[in-house]
Amino acid sequence: MIKVDNSLFIQVAIFVSFAIAMDRILFRPFVAFLEERSRRIFGAKEEADRLKAEAQAIAEVYEKEVLKGKEEALREALNLREEAKRERDVLLSSKREEAQQYVLQAKKRLKEEAEKAMGELEAVVEKFAKSLGEQVLGRPLG
Repeated sequence: MIKVDNSLFIQVAIFVSFAIAMDRILFRPFVAFLEERSRRIFGAKEEADRLKAEAQAIAEVYEKEVLKGKEEALREALNLREEAKRERDVLLSSKREEAQQYVLQAKKRLKEEAEKAMGELEAVVEKFAKSLGEQVLGRPLG
């Protein structure tokens, strides 16, 4: 059997004093150090996650703005193309009308010149026919 004497109480007192001293000198500072380390690690990780989320939000806004700019540029290009097409159509219509007027004037001029030439030709043919008739008949035609 175990004998309980004063040395047991002394050993228990020494153990308890040592445990209290170690708790205050070593364990509590070590636990505080581990907690601070964990806080810094996870705090930095949380900060990194927050910054990453913020960067992603900024990137999304940037992408939306770029897409919006591209769409606006495309709309503007389409508007410019439509405007150029309208101007081209107006110009072509105007030039087509001018060409038709020119053709009509040319036809009118040709018709007038043809009528004038026919009139002159009829006079010449009449003189020629009269002259030929006089030569064939040998007498003047009246």
